[in-house]
Amino acid sequence: MILRPGQDPFYVPTAADYPADAAWHGPQPPLLDPPQADWVSDLSRLKIALKGRQAGFSFAEMLAQVIDCADHPRTSWVNLSRGERQSKELIDKAALHVQTINAAIEIFAGQPIRENEFRYSENGIDKSVKLLEVVFKNGSIIRGLPANADTARGFAGNVFLDEFGFHPDGRAIKAGVVPIISRGYRLRLVSTPNGKSGPFYEMWSDLHGGYSKHRVDIYEMAARNVHYRPNVAELRAAMADDELFAQEYECAFLDEMAAFIPYDLISACESDDARIDTPLHDLTGDVFGGCDIGRRRDQTVVWLCERRPNGVLLTRQVTVLKNTPFARQLELIEPLAARCGRFAIDETGLGMMLAEELQRRHGARVLPVTFTMLAKEDLAVRAKRALEDRRFLIPAANFIRAAFHSIKRLPSGGEHFRFDSERGEETGHADAWWAACLCNQAATLPAIKFEYRSVVKRRLADWLGGDGKTRESLRPDPGRYNRPVDRSAGF
Repeated sequence: MILRPGQDPFYVPTAADYPADAAWHGPQPPLLDPPQADWVSDLSRLKIALKGRQAGFSFAEMLAQVIDCADHPRTSWVNLSRGERQSKELIDKAALHVQTINAAIEIFAGQPIRENEFRYSENGIDKSVKLLEVVFKNGSIIRGLPANADTARGFAGNVFLDEFGFHPDGRAIKAGVVPIISRGYRLRLVSTPNGKSGPFYEMWSDLHGGYSKHRVDIYEMAARNVHYRPNVAELRAAMADDELFAQEYECAFLDEMAAFIPYDLISACESDDARIDTPLHDLTGDVFGGCDIGRRRDQTVVWLCERRPNGVLLTRQVTVLKNTPFARQLELIEPLAARCGRFAIDETGLGMMLAEELQRRHGARVLPVTFTMLAKEDLAVRAKRALEDRRFLIPAANFIRAAFHSIKRLPSGGEHFRFDSERGEETGHADAWWAACLCNQAATLPAIKFEYRSVVKRRLADWLGGDGKTRESLRPDPGRYNRPVDRSAGF
């Protein structure tokens, strides 16, 4: 659905807007569904799209850019994505279209994509990101790189911002991008909703911003698409969360006022370096863990972080156990706790037995935490402060994003607040959030390191001191010698 400037961007379509037998007669490039073809055929200088997940806009945009570069020599497109992984996926799509339409491009070491390093300075510190390029023989070029305020200022040409609603520091990126297009270049913005805040929400909401607006929700895809028709009922059941379904598929901007951890804070702390499945043998630094215990209604989540030299906690592993017997939980959690220098575990109710057994096996490195209202407030506030300071980096995973955003700060009738969330099929009882909070709590204490020393070395250390130096008490006392001794009292 295309909305021209001045039309209501929050118009909610009805079934009449998408008749089931509607035929598409407009210009449609091969393999494009009608909403994608609408986007490609719209030649407006300023375009913005609000879309549901898997609407195929990045695929369509890359086709439009390849055609533009092939037809118009010395055309330049700059694609700014949320992270390095997303940037590579975008440029891979451009390379796929190049092969499909047989465009003449340069080949680098047998590959259609050239990798360079883009250097910039941030707060006086030299940094670099990977720059991917598809170079055409007519002088045109398509570039892709992760977005930030500095990379956005480094180029001139047409600009595409992919998933702009999730870009960290989107306002600074907008300030850097808009001047780039001043000399007649084009600007494209595409994103799923990310709360009622931020520049993407503001630009979509503006009735007089001059943007040609495209809105594609799951219902339009189901009614008009030919190649991909989503099963609405199946996806709704799989999501098992009406609020998340509305955001991810129905193009709804959710109110952020009640959320303790807003989406823009979550997206700012998501890192391509963070992982949920790093093997234990790849963890080489100080490792800290947190574990929230569940059984039937809730999940058990184990969260492991590794401390970087700069003190930032990087998530390395997130293990989710659903409806798992306690004996099996202990079997799976025990090696994870053994690898941690500190391991904080919820000992409230169901967690008491596991916490007690892990502490018996691993001693002081296991830190039991009782979830009282005051304890949860302290854990939540500390974790949010770590996120705000960018000292806690998390993976870009939907279940983590949903769990973090589900936490609400509610009045308790006293001077303290109650932190809670509604139970969901995907998020449990915000179990991933509380596991992350416990992990952050464990990292506030120094890691306990264990090493093996032989009996001889331990005995020698007892005599010489733990640091290998002679103990003060064992040094000779010069006053003990060459002085009178009274032996009348015996020994």
